[in-house]
Formats: sequence, C-alpha cells, structure tokens
Amino acid sequence: MVRPPRWLGARATRIFILTAVLFIFFLHQPTCIDLKAAPTNFSTLFEVSDWPPDTLIPQHLIRHQGGSSGLDIDHRYLFVRYLGNGREGAVSLYQDSRTGELVAMKQFQTVYRNPVPAPIRQALGDEEVNSWPAEIQATILLGGFEPRGDESSLSSERDLDILPALDYFLVRDDNYCSKPLTWHLVTPYLSKGTLSHLARTLEKRNQTSSALDESYRPNFHRLLQSLSRLHKLGICHNDVKPDNIYILDELHWLLGDLGNVREIHHPYYLTSNWHREGQWADCQTNDVRRALISYLTFIRRASIDKTSFDQQLICRSSALAQLYWQFMEQPVSADELLHTLGYDPSDPASDGGPAERSSVEFWCLQEEVLLGGILE
Repeated sequence: MVRPPRWLGARATRIFILTAVLFIFFLHQPTCIDLKAAPTNFSTLFEVSDWPPDTLIPQHLIRHQGGSSGLDIDHRYLFVRYLGNGREGAVSLYQDSRTGELVAMKQFQTVYRNPVPAPIRQALGDEEVNSWPAEIQATILLGGFEPRGDESSLSSERDLDILPALDYFLVRDDNYCSKPLTWHLVTPYLSKGTLSHLARTLEKRNQTSSALDESYRPNFHRLLQSLSRLHKLGICHNDVKPDNIYILDELHWLLGDLGNVREIHHPYYLTSNWHREGQWADCQTNDVRRALISYLTFIRRASIDKTSFDQQLICRSSALAQLYWQFMEQPVSADELLHTLGYDPSDPASDGGPAERSSVEFWCLQEEVLLGGILE
C-alpha cells in the first residue's frame, strides 16, 4: 500500500491518499484505444455454439502468395492492380482463374479484433491463429457466403442489400518466409464502383437536384431498410458514407466495408475518441444520420444546380432540406424515418408541416463542413 510521507499534515495526507487512489483507478481503466479494439459480439446473429458450419468454411483456409507477379495467390487468384487503401487494409483487383471473374480482395493490416471461432481454429490444424477481422465475420453473417457469386449473378438477387463474401483465407507469403500469416477477404468486384463514382457519372447528365432526388429516393429508402435490418439484429454499421455504398446498378445499392460494425451497446460509443470523430453515442440514429448525409452529398455532387441546392438547404425550401433539418433536430430510428417518408409530401398536415426555423440553419453549409465532415 502507498504510504504518505510522515511530514505531511492530516489534510495533505487525505489529498495524497485520494490522488493515489484515483491514479490507481484510472491506471486500470481501459483506454479509448483498448475499447476501439474490443471485439464485436455477434452472438445475437446465430444460436449455435459451433458457428460457422462446414458450409461456411472454405476448402482452403491457408493459401500461398507468389507467382510471376509475386502477388498471385495459389494460381487461383491472379493479381491485376491495386484499388486503394483504407483504415483496415489494402484492396486489390484480382482475377479468379477458376471462374474468369474479377474480384476485389482486401488484405487486412490492422489488429484483428475478434477471436477465431472454434470450427475455424480446428480447420486450421496446427496453425496457431487466435484472432481474425470482425469484417470477415460480419460479411459472412450479414451479407452471406457465396463462393460462386459474381456481378452478373448478384444482379438477379434484388433483396441483396449487403456485399457478400466470396472467399476468405490466411495467406503465407512465400517471398518472405518470416512474414506472419495475414487474413484476406474476397468480395465481388462491382465495376460501377461506389456512390461517389455514380455521382461523378451523373454530374455529366446535367440533372437538377430535385430530378435526381425523385429518381433515387427509393434507393435511399432501401438503404434505410438495410440499416433497420442491421439494427434489429443488434448491430450498427458505424461507417456509412458514399465510398462504402456500392453500385450493383443505378437502382440497386449495397452496403459494404463492415470493418467498424459493433453491437448496439458496445462500450466504444461512450469514449471521447468516438465523440471527437463527430459520432453520436446512439449508434442507431448515428447510422441514419450518416446515411442521410451520404444521400444529400450524393444528390449535391451529381446535380447541375449545386448553388441552388445549398440555398434550398439553408432556407429549408425543398422537401429534402426539410427532411434533413427535421431529423437533425429530432433524430429518429430508421423505421421511424421510413414511416415519416411514407406520408404524402404534398399534404403538409400528413407530416406535421415543415419544422420550425432554427438558428442551426445559419451554420456554414460548405459541403466539406456540413456534408463531408463526418464521412471520412
């Protein structure tokens, strides 16, 4: 036990002891970094203790990297080019030599948050691998495992709302024998890209923001339905943004990049780091907010009348602007927002009329501040 020096008086002794107790208390508290790396609890998504079943475990859980490019994997996946880097790892374009299809492959480079399920550990045999990326588990559970899926076959699955997994495995780099095994996730390569790419394509068509909203509002509704499904399963996406919304076709969008999914009551939501990132403690309404801002960002970037769009947003003179401000002042769940959107917008009485004017409308409405600031 820590003892105060004898020369301290009674009052100073009490302060000394209190300071020591507080120091020891905070020394043993988990840091923001610890909580960010805490595993995601997916137990609400499956009931059996021996998940995953054999049907969800690839035949080859360990593959080898090498070949003529040094980046081919087992002569099955042939490296084409790099696509980009994210917080979780690097994504590259590969050709599946078995099917001839192009696929996207993510090589994870961060600390793996979740424990490897027992059936996968058993399938790995003597390899001591105890953790894997939460994104792999989330993609299998929420998007499905489709070993034979490709872009053309996915187009026929109109109920699909999350990018599925085609394959996953550990890779041993034959070029560097001492390099540790790394997890990889294979998903379909969607040639139309993300919502950001679609906005750039549509910008060339010279459409107004109101015309774009009329065309793509059903897509936004389906995006909210996807979030509602996740939330009912006890999970939040936490990273909804244009670059994580993938385009199967212009009227069919898919959520992807599930590396930040966490259960609704994950302790990380209460940390200062989470709030410094501009996030809300209620991860469900935070998901809805990010989806709404993503949609507004998409409409603005794709429109020919960006200045008019900004003015309408300031003055709440469009249905989309009213929707944004009403939500920001009274956040609601995805289901509640969908219910609100189901009313006839031509009848003011059906949705309670426009929200009252507020001082928040005088904020700086530059896109990078209002619309893009939290979507990094």
